[in-house]
Amino acid sequence: MIGSDIERATNLLRSGEVVALPTETVYGLAAHAHKTEAIEQIFQIKNRPQSNPLILHVAHLSDAKKYAQAWTAKASALAQAFWPGPLTLVLPKSDKVDPVINAGLEQVAIRMPRHNMIRQVISNLGAPIVAPSANLYGQVSPTLAEHVERHLGDKIPYILDGGPCSEGLESTIVAVSESKCTVLRHGSLPVEYIEKVVGPTNTFIEATETPIAPGMVPFHYAPTTPISIIKAADISTIPSTVKGMLISQQPAESGEWGRQEIMSPSDAAKKLYACLHEADNAPVIEHIYFIPFEEAGVGRAINDRMKRAAAKFRN
Repeated sequence: MIGSDIERATNLLRSGEVVALPTETVYGLAAHAHKTEAIEQIFQIKNRPQSNPLILHVAHLSDAKKYAQAWTAKASALAQAFWPGPLTLVLPKSDKVDPVINAGLEQVAIRMPRHNMIRQVISNLGAPIVAPSANLYGQVSPTLAEHVERHLGDKIPYILDGGPCSEGLESTIVAVSESKCTVLRHGSLPVEYIEKVVGPTNTFIEATETPIAPGMVPFHYAPTTPISIIKAADISTIPSTVKGMLISQQPAESGEWGRQEIMSPSDAAKKLYACLHEADNAPVIEHIYFIPFEEAGVGRAINDRMKRAAAKFRN
């Protein structure tokens, strides 16, 4: 059921239920962070491996510090600059963190979301929540309540509708120590912004079956419609019999396209997942073709998402 009742969503979480909540990035599948059985339900509903850690969502900076054993100067600088917002910090965990949340690792991922509705729910609950994307594991993240209902509507009691997600891509994840910051997942917050605050960062986003943060597995974010990553020069080689969706910065001058989505990287960040959901629900679209953006700003995150989505169809 879709609705806008914040009190109902809060009460369901308090009673140990799992509900979907809006954030500025994507809709999250939420559980009370102190209720182990509810957290385990998230893994079951999503069919998500318990080796893939979750992100702890808080409403206040003081709450974040309770769940991190060490809160560094770099963490303070990043939180001051970008929280609330689409940045997740990975820090040494405190003993308050349920080990189910962080897959038994020594670190915990923490974020303070910006969307008013989820912040109100967390504040009313008086405790953090965990909230991975509200979709089946490996599939496209939802940016509308209707996306959640289509895939999980029969599995959860309530979907809190906060409208379209303003960012449209997951948070950027950064592991923070006293001496360095390491990007673990590119996301809505460009790395260039982060480096203006803390200086040069390292990057570690290789695909792995044992991730230390969400979004690092070999394939992810995938629709059911096949995806191919191509160069602009390859457009003319695509068979005219294939009714495809082209996602690109420039329109194609050849081919019979079922749909062309021409957009800048900033537009794509907000619209990409909605386009992938629409392709899955449009019989005329048989294949999605993506021409990568420049590896800069939010373009890095979009390219990463499409690379991991396309990996599903390579075998």
